[in-house]
Amino acid sequence: MSNILLIEQDPENAQAMGKILQDASFAVEIATTGEDGMAKLIASKPGLVILDDQAPGKNGKAFLEEVRANFEIGFVPVLVISDTANPQEYMDLGACDIMSRSQINPETMLAKVQKCFAIGGGSLNVGQAGDTAPLAAPGGSATGGKTKSAGPKKRVLIIEDDQFLSELSQTKLSKAGYEVMAALDGETGLQTAINQKPDIILLDILLPGIDGFQVLSQLKSNPDPQINGIPVLLLSNYGQEENIQKGMSLGAVDYLVKANFTTNEIVTKLQAVLDGKKSAE
Repeated sequence: MSNILLIEQDPENAQAMGKILQDASFAVEIATTGEDGMAKLIASKPGLVILDDQAPGKNGKAFLEEVRANFEIGFVPVLVISDTANPQEYMDLGACDIMSRSQINPETMLAKVQKCFAIGGGSLNVGQAGDTAPLAAPGGSATGGKTKSAGPKKRVLIIEDDQFLSELSQTKLSKAGYEVMAALDGETGLQTAINQKPDIILLDILLPGIDGFQVLSQLKSNPDPQINGIPVLLLSNYGQEENIQKGMSLGAVDYLVKANFTTNEIVTKLQAVLDGKKSAE
């Protein structure tokens, strides 16, 4: 079972955490109060609960005590979000782990989720769970990412120095039907692009060695049209207008700020670029 119930009182925090989980292909249900969370837990019996210990209605201790006293749901692992000075009190009540709000980032969060699934008797391969079920916001629903249609596999090169994000993107793109290559630094990425001539490149800007702008510039100045014609999607945490203009002026087909796009949305953008390239040919 790979669905997750997220109980978080702040809607913005819930969406941010939900996005991390959605990018790892989990089905996510969100509750903003302890009472609503308990009702959803009893109704759906998810594989994991992530609990904000400050959620109104039932605080962390009361929630955990009720879960462990109920035979029907007592087996469900609960990962508690808390900045308490005494996290052991939650562990004593049966929490599978504790996560402070400062630890809410993809790498740490998914590592703790993996640990809790293992404790609960389930299994987790990041990016391989619950692909057909998208994130559901409070009171609403979401649409899952589109997958690539059948046919010869297009080849994607990911140049990204964050290994966690790279592997997550590789998994998602592979599942969408692409052949995926990856490089963790600019020099390796540039040489891979020249040697392998992929159909499209996802290029981070901040890289070890030469940065993404330099990689893009060298690709576009290469005399081989099979190299300078490769469409490049820039991915970055930098959303400043000057960076966007620089990337587009160097020949990128688009500039995506990472925080604004899920992996599913990046796949959709990538497919749109490839479809446009195909129609132009």
